[in-house]
Amino acid sequence: MCKSLNVQLLNKNGLVLDCKYPIKKVRDLIIKGNIIAVKGLGGFHIACDGKNEKAIEKLRIRKNRPTKPLALMMRDINTVNKYCKLNKLERNILCSDEKPILLLNKRIESLPKNIAPNNDKLGVMLPYTNIHKELFCEDLEVLIMTSGNISGMPIFYKDEEAFNGLNNIVDYFVIHNEPIKISVDDSILRISLNEKRVIRMGRGYSPLTIDFNGKQGILACGSHFKNSIGISKDNKIIVSHHIGDLNNLETLNRFKYTVDYFKKTYNINSKLIAKDIHPQYGYFSYLEKENLIKIDVQHHHAHIVSCMFENNVQDKVIGIAYDGVGYGMDKNIWGGEFFICDYKNFERVGHLNYVEMPGGDGASREPWKMCISYMYKAYKENVYELIPKHFKGKNIDIILKMIKNNINCPRCSSMGRLFDAVSALLGYIYKITFEGEAAILLENMADEKEESSYSYNIEFTEKKYLINTDNIFKEILEDINNNLDKSIIAKKFHNTIINFSVEICLILREKYNINKTVLSGGVFQNEILLKGIYEKLKKYGFNVYTHKLLPCNDSGICVGQLVIASEILGGG
Repeated sequence: MCKSLNVQLLNKNGLVLDCKYPIKKVRDLIIKGNIIAVKGLGGFHIACDGKNEKAIEKLRIRKNRPTKPLALMMRDINTVNKYCKLNKLERNILCSDEKPILLLNKRIESLPKNIAPNNDKLGVMLPYTNIHKELFCEDLEVLIMTSGNISGMPIFYKDEEAFNGLNNIVDYFVIHNEPIKISVDDSILRISLNEKRVIRMGRGYSPLTIDFNGKQGILACGSHFKNSIGISKDNKIIVSHHIGDLNNLETLNRFKYTVDYFKKTYNINSKLIAKDIHPQYGYFSYLEKENLIKIDVQHHHAHIVSCMFENNVQDKVIGIAYDGVGYGMDKNIWGGEFFICDYKNFERVGHLNYVEMPGGDGASREPWKMCISYMYKAYKENVYELIPKHFKGKNIDIILKMIKNNINCPRCSSMGRLFDAVSALLGYIYKITFEGEAAILLENMADEKEESSYSYNIEFTEKKYLINTDNIFKEILEDINNNLDKSIIAKKFHNTIINFSVEICLILREKYNINKTVLSGGVFQNEILLKGIYEKLKKYGFNVYTHKLLPCNDSGICVGQLVIASEILGGG
């Protein structure tokens, strides 16, 4: 590959260096601590020595990625086994033709901690091009191989754009002369409940095709976060690769390019569009330019139906949708939801109690604000004397004033924000740098042996079952004041969610005579919750359905949108 693709080494300004053996030179540069942009199959990676803590820190500073875990590429399967715990299934996935990134448990702490701070897993893949293979040698067995992008933006896949975009991050470029038609990230997988599950669909796993006998010619636009799109054509649903969060013009343009690319590739000219009900999603600017028939789909209904469709479940189900944010029918932010639903309709039959999000979406980036909101709900005016000491220096009075006077405080029932609040209570008060950071910290903190839990109340109000979290926070604070180990508190909190989730399902089964339960939403990437809720529901005789092919996070939503839109339009 290297010879046929005319591999070249360039400096950070994109000027070709006179080098007879470019790959050998690159190895030497990496060993010396340099950061290299490497052109691959679906775009650029940024690489450095995975054992060089200073090089990794330099990469983090340049890329403005302070704590988010970095992917690793290891020389061979024996190297992976040296640093990570491996079972037969994990070994087979790593060695498969698709060569995804696989989340693995660390074996030893001999690799730098700044690869994946406060995380007990590593994201690992094996080389999948000859260029990758030749980068390794006896002195270089582990490489950081992270996406070649500016944080929050899509990966670069065109040479000139990469030269302009990455020259403040990397020291050198390695390129080949094969053009890349469309950018595709590496796929990310994990093993849960002894089955492989896709977290991010990319190289090797996309486009994904699923048999579908419904309405053809629908384009499903997906979610604002972790966007991917889907189309129906020739009795198939075709799901795109992960596009990204539509927070900036660059990613929105990549969304538009992907839509146009799919329309052209699959010869679709239909005007049928399935989209989220949120009034301000980024892709609306694209949709408004065309005369389209738009079908609105609620976010969490799409979550549950995507899992139903993946598992070929046709009947009504009890759906649990746990995530960070989704626009609700009452114009509040949902995310801790229980539905009775089928492919066309849903009824919201239960949810977490509402709390205020001080400052709106900004509260999702500062967990301490959500903690104050939950504590105020539980204690009202007595909250002042109970706020933990580690909140000192925060603008608590301002946040409480906002909550009391309903100033820029949308209400939410989000499981993701509940995790944020508890993380803050246990000491994580910093501004998060990537989605789910506080929740991941809480999961990794939990003592897996702990079996006790906190109390909670399930109230029936306005024809819905409401989970009141007040006692959870009161009892956590009591444990903190009694100096109970944080790992035990974290696990008790997880156990509490497992308990009320199953209790609600038992109530709903009795009331609606439905035994099928579907679990969807990004919070189910939490292995403690997924395993705990799944196994306890099975113990009570439920048929339980989870995601495997489609991500449980927002990347899988486009499939649910498309199926629901098809039903609304009358099916095939």
